[in-house]
Amino acid sequence: LGPLVLLHRKSVLDLGGLREGFGDAAIRDLVLRLTDDSAEVLHAPGILATELQRAPSRDEPWHLGEWTEPDRQAVSDALTRRRVSAQVEPGLHPGVWRVRYDLNDLPGVTAVIPTGGKLSLLRPCLDDLLTKTNYPNFQILLVDNSQGDDVANLVAELSRKYPNVRRVVDHRKPFNYSALINAAIPHVETPLVLMLNDDITVIDPEWLTAMVEHAQRPEVGIVGAKLLYPDDTIQHAGVILGPFGGSVHVFKRLPGNEPGYFDLPDAVRNYSAVTFACALIDRAVFEEIGGLDAENLPVAFNDTDFCLRTREAGFEVLYTPHAALYHHESVTKTVIAHPSEIGYLRERWASVIAHDPYYNPHLTRQGEDARLNMEAPVGH
Repeated sequence: LGPLVLLHRKSVLDLGGLREGFGDAAIRDLVLRLTDDSAEVLHAPGILATELQRAPSRDEPWHLGEWTEPDRQAVSDALTRRRVSAQVEPGLHPGVWRVRYDLNDLPGVTAVIPTGGKLSLLRPCLDDLLTKTNYPNFQILLVDNSQGDDVANLVAELSRKYPNVRRVVDHRKPFNYSALINAAIPHVETPLVLMLNDDITVIDPEWLTAMVEHAQRPEVGIVGAKLLYPDDTIQHAGVILGPFGGSVHVFKRLPGNEPGYFDLPDAVRNYSAVTFACALIDRAVFEEIGGLDAENLPVAFNDTDFCLRTREAGFEVLYTPHAALYHHESVTKTVIAHPSEIGYLRERWASVIAHDPYYNPHLTRQGEDARLNMEAPVGH
């Protein structure tokens, strides 16, 4: 919240004001109580005040705060009041809390994996999914867009031991990722669909559980993951709109263990969009939104557009760093967007490009590292 918070006086008095015993966490506790019945919290992005304290040096680790019991209790009490079954535990950096939502059941997940048949990437991906993923109710549907029998032979080999591995064939030309995914969804029988590239390998066996925890929540439509290049730099920690007049992966190429801007690469948070290289979607939401846009966005930006339409329909798009995976081929492979796709994104989502609600207007629009925009006005 920071040191400057404006609260409605009567609402505060009606709640009895600050609660004793919460110390420095009293304001957080009060704001959580105020938002029990309303999520109407406004952030004014103008620089309205300056906090007079020494800024940390470039070499000092900086975090939002510390883990304190009153702070944890404030969050835990809010969950109890809201009848949310969850526990609160320390996150990845001091001052960041992780809410672990209880899994009342284990909803089925089907990974939909388009593949062009490069077995040097596909086999390690499948091996990791089958042997290093702890989530038990998990199926794999390969969408074979390759030439030849390599994928068919691999599926035949794996399915003898793993009956949860299936294959459908889609040889459409020219390549249309959106149409390919849309055609594969009717083959999915589980309530959750995992969009997954065939060049992903597992870092943490709990990655899928971390995504399902959020995807099961009725207000959440899509959950994205933290993806690292093989050299442990960030490939994806959320998608923002605005920089370069389009969409980018924020924090791309920063070291994967760096806290970045306000610890955001390592905090569960909302975004306007996430990449479908690894994204968990409620199948009912997919059908309600109407699938990917195969006409206007056959290759690029289809995931960003789908996420934005999901938010437009009233669902949240979440990112969790607790689902960490490696993304291999993307380090050398570049998807070339057609000019018509760029033009469609800019026209359809001009308002979000002008002001992404999850990206501060004082941050750069000429990069992906969330540095300060030194040319931005200081107030509004």
